[in-house]
Amino acid sequence: MSTGSTRGAGTREDPWTLSTPPGKSEYQAYRDEVLPPEISARVSVEAASTIGWDRYVGATGEKIGMHGFGASAPIADLLKKFGFTREAVLAAARRQFARA
Repeated sequence: MSTGSTRGAGTREDPWTLSTPPGKSEYQAYRDEVLPPEISARVSVEAASTIGWDRYVGATGEKIGMHGFGASAPIADLLKKFGFTREAVLAAARRQFARA
């Protein structure tokens, strides 16, 4: 999800645009600015595989995304199966806030 603006992209003001900066030495500081370590309530929503998102949501965060391949059904059924619904995302966020 992007705001369409490059102003503040990848910052706390626009956390939707998460990208890795060019220098590896800057990565941890950048990551801590975008995803403050003191905030552990995290949910990722990825239209593809959830592989790799654990590094951003942490051990206690929730990942919503495809967790299997080869599913064939009407799109509405697949969206529900993999948790791409407003209700599922809100429920994950509420669980994270309750745990934090």
